[in-house]
Amino acid sequence: MKKQKVALILFIFMLLLSIPIFAFASIEVGEEYSPLYLKWEKLSEEEKEKSVMPFPYIISWERNIKNHTSLFALKAVASASRYSLADDIDIPVKNQMGTEECWAFTANTLLETNLKLRNNETMDFSERYLDYATSRTFLGNEINESGFGREVGEGGNVSIALPFYVSGKGPILEEEMPFENNENKIALSEIEGKEPVKKINSYKMFPTLYKTRNGNQTIYTNGGDITYTTSEVNEIRNEIKEHIVKYGAVSAVTFGDASNTYGFSQTNGNRVSYYCDDDSKIINHQVTIVGWDDNYAISNFNSNHRPTKPGAYIVLNSWGENWGENGYYYVSYEDVWIEAGVYGIEEIVDINYDNIYQHDEYGLSSVVNTSNNVKVVYGANVFERDSTQNERVTEIGLFAFENMTCEIYINPNNGNLNKNELVKVTNNIKTIHPGYQAIPLDIPIALTGDNFVVAVKYISETEARIPIEYRMSGGFWENVTSNLGESFWSLDMNLWSDLISSGVNNANICIKAFTEEYEGIQLKEYELDGNGYIYKIEPGTTAEQVKGNIITNEIISFYNQNNQLISEQTIVGTGMKVRIGTVEYILVVTGDTNGDGRASIVDLSAIKLHSIGKTNYTLTGQYFRAGDMNFDNKINIIDVSRAKLEVIGK
Repeated sequence: MKKQKVALILFIFMLLLSIPIFAFASIEVGEEYSPLYLKWEKLSEEEKEKSVMPFPYIISWERNIKNHTSLFALKAVASASRYSLADDIDIPVKNQMGTEECWAFTANTLLETNLKLRNNETMDFSERYLDYATSRTFLGNEINESGFGREVGEGGNVSIALPFYVSGKGPILEEEMPFENNENKIALSEIEGKEPVKKINSYKMFPTLYKTRNGNQTIYTNGGDITYTTSEVNEIRNEIKEHIVKYGAVSAVTFGDASNTYGFSQTNGNRVSYYCDDDSKIINHQVTIVGWDDNYAISNFNSNHRPTKPGAYIVLNSWGENWGENGYYYVSYEDVWIEAGVYGIEEIVDINYDNIYQHDEYGLSSVVNTSNNVKVVYGANVFERDSTQNERVTEIGLFAFENMTCEIYINPNNGNLNKNELVKVTNNIKTIHPGYQAIPLDIPIALTGDNFVVAVKYISETEARIPIEYRMSGGFWENVTSNLGESFWSLDMNLWSDLISSGVNNANICIKAFTEEYEGIQLKEYELDGNGYIYKIEPGTTAEQVKGNIITNEIISFYNQNNQLISEQTIVGTGMKVRIGTVEYILVVTGDTNGDGRASIVDLSAIKLHSIGKTNYTLTGQYFRAGDMNFDNKINIIDVSRAKLEVIGK
């Protein structure tokens, strides 16, 4: 009896192991809100209109997941005790006058200083457009369907300005919509049809530093349960400094009361320094950090509000040249809010795409967590397209508010989430940091159907989470909606669940696809699939014969699996490439699973082992395509039979 019991228990245990972990998993939205956001949530509607809504969550500096730049690399640029970006490039001092557009001026200054510093391009972007195009209601109660949960004249934030720009709606030049000292209602048509002139490829959200005063000591935390050491604070601060030197200005938030009461001191009648030590004050102003002075003396600050240590950021305001020191002032490192919401732009490029596919036009606002606290999770978006246009995916846009790595998969042929139809399109694991990044594909992927899928494998050393755009009532993201069939999640890429079916409504996964249109090629006897595979090539075919089946005006050349140029008399094998103009395609020879251009007993064995599910003999990529003898996207007994006939010459 005891043996039977053990056997039964073992059987049940093995049965449980055979059930996918997905079956026991559930998902939920978000983390705990940051103290700063919770404070904002309690404000009256009138107070909210005059404040800056903070990002809802804490951006933590992770001890175990370092950023790509080490402390040692930072020392070279951050060791200078004083630096100002204004000493290296010309930075216009602007004036928001009577508007509430401080956040728009800050956002555009990030772009403008990046372009000037890195590309020596001088550009002036429209703050008025950013203010109006992100708002909701216009003259005649016309509704801007892509407007955030705000109205013109109400507070904004860089945390909506940058997602708005990466959604393909800006920036536009100042001359297209010049500044006016008013925020009157205008017709919706005045913001429509504006063409963006640049594309943000990458921006960064820096770790959140909250500060409290304890006697003569300033305590630094992430706003949650982590207290930072002095060396960790210095490393976070050095990341900000490094960014300024390499990429341009960063944004910051502050309590912008202009009286002496909360920290401004006066020299010759001008306010030149600031230190707010009261964390009960509301964040109501956005400014731009352009440098630092580690030795800025304590005595420079208001005698009633002095930090415990010297050091300050050099900050550009948007109140004109007659304010402060020609528009600038110094904000203590210990200021309660100056490091609580820092953003910086890393890369801006010319518009390099024809179409953008997205379900997350409002951008990142939350995450999906799994109940299992797994280190790997998958997210996918299904997109519809006009299949009459030749189009290929060139980049994938991803948001995050923690350090992660990822792999990208695409099904270019249809909207199916079948694992066998999702092709990995990144050779190496990609690193993503808090913020946004456009990740270029190693090879552009041609789209063939009315739908296509982009899936991302999110990998974390702690807990993998899926970044989402999510409706939050009473804030910028209150207009977010979603539909069935758009965003999905999985633990293993075998079983997928729709976010809505999982109970997460009004949310979409933050995955964008950028595509370019192209003329394409015509094939006489062969087929081209969305993975860039040219297939239905018979064994023993030479490169010259392949060339004769391609109709194009472009130059054609052939390469072996080692990327070496081959002659047109060479017999092509699976995995060899044909370059047509500047685009490469992979050749697939039917039945040739080992790349020698023939269909042999070796290939037959490989196809047979795959068909019976031998895990160590699984065919993938172009070799799976080669083993699919009847071109039905499966390898089974039918393909084995056809391979056998090919080998024996039937």
